[in-house]
Amino acid sequence: MKNLILISFLIVCINFFGQTDKIYIATAKMNKNIENYFKDINTNFELIDFMKVDKKDWNSNIKKCSGLLLSGGLDIHPKHYLQDSLETFCKTETERDKIELLLLNNAMFDSLPILGICRGMQLMNIYFGGQLCVDIPTFCSNDSIFIYHRDPKELNDVIHSIEVNSNSDLYKILGIGQTNVNSWHHQTVSLLGKNLRISATSPDGIIEAIEWKEGLDKRWILGVQWHPERYYKQQPENLLILKEFVKQLEKVKRK
Repeated sequence: MKNLILISFLIVCINFFGQTDKIYIATAKMNKNIENYFKDINTNFELIDFMKVDKKDWNSNIKKCSGLLLSGGLDIHPKHYLQDSLETFCKTETERDKIELLLLNNAMFDSLPILGICRGMQLMNIYFGGQLCVDIPTFCSNDSIFIYHRDPKELNDVIHSIEVNSNSDLYKILGIGQTNVNSWHHQTVSLLGKNLRISATSPDGIIEAIEWKEGLDKRWILGVQWHPERYYKQQPENLLILKEFVKQLEKVKRK
């Protein structure tokens, strides 16, 4: 009998002390690569895809999110950076633009950590008043150094090197000044948004990462142009980006 009571007590203790509050992260357009990226660091998370959330439930869901993940996808409509006439160079998803800009606004208001990947980095730049080059091969190619940033046949990621600014917080996260990244984009930041700074570039001058100008210790806002969620097993330092993001999420106290 005593043994049974002791076992029951131990089970209660394990359940009570072993429980951790779930971390909710706002996003749009979930995909399996993103899910696996998070699962591989064994964190107690749940990504809320606001493309699937009923509008009447938005406020309640936003209030419980500890951060914002802006993932990759189709082009942002050029009307958001006053280049409507160049829409023919873009494949857009206007409803997603609207939702993510709203999520970004809420994340900024609540001082939440924000991680932008590819399209997500570009959206961050637009939000802060920056501009995009709508098509690198047409408008932004470098005559002296040529690098593919997207497979012309759009079948596979292309791989190229980047230089990480030694004064950046991205450098502190990765611990290296040069690495290879996987690339799948035809647009790029052409004019940097206010309150942002460049933290990495490719050899042809394309901006590959941006972060909060005053440093991530002031506001944790980081954008990368590549897809770390698809390349962290080949380049393990990509997992460090997510680990740092999750560390910041864990600091946010949500009811």
